[in-house]
Amino acid sequence: MTAHAQILDAAFDLTVSRGWAKVTMAELAAAAGVSRQSVYNEFGTREGVAQALVDREVARFLAVVDAELAAAPSPRGAVIAAAHAVFTTADENPLLRSLLTGDDPSLLPLLGSEGVIAVAQAHVRAGLPDLDDVALDTVVRLVISHVVAPGRQRPDLAEVARRLVPPG
Repeated sequence: MTAHAQILDAAFDLTVSRGWAKVTMAELAAAAGVSRQSVYNEFGTREGVAQALVDREVARFLAVVDAELAAAPSPRGAVIAAAHAVFTTADENPLLRSLLTGDDPSLLPLLGSEGVIAVAQAHVRAGLPDLDDVALDTVVRLVISHVVAPGRQRPDLAEVARRLVPPG
């Protein structure tokens, strides 16, 4: 395993157990089994570690999206399946659960950033090239918003897809 992966694994574990605000670079280095300088060499700053941690989690979510988009028989079914898969993955993700239920939501803004939205849109666009731009933007933003700021009830995805995505 690379130092990069070791550091991100340690950042994940420490954030889940203590919250990102309490993680220091020295503790991160010790937990990863590397020097503090190695952490700085890999990520530059503490914020760089945070961004890389979020990017890795987003990539995990997008792998689920890609698989669902590829397997669905129709664009509408693909949107519904991918959104359900994201919600299930979110419910099971210890880092996200920790951020949502703990007293340190400092990484949540990174999860809903325009950069994450753009990357997610690119994945959905690749899986559903004919999806209307407005539908694409609306679905991606809706799903991300319900991941990073879940309400009491998630949207009826079948109804959302029925309104925005052609049955094709």
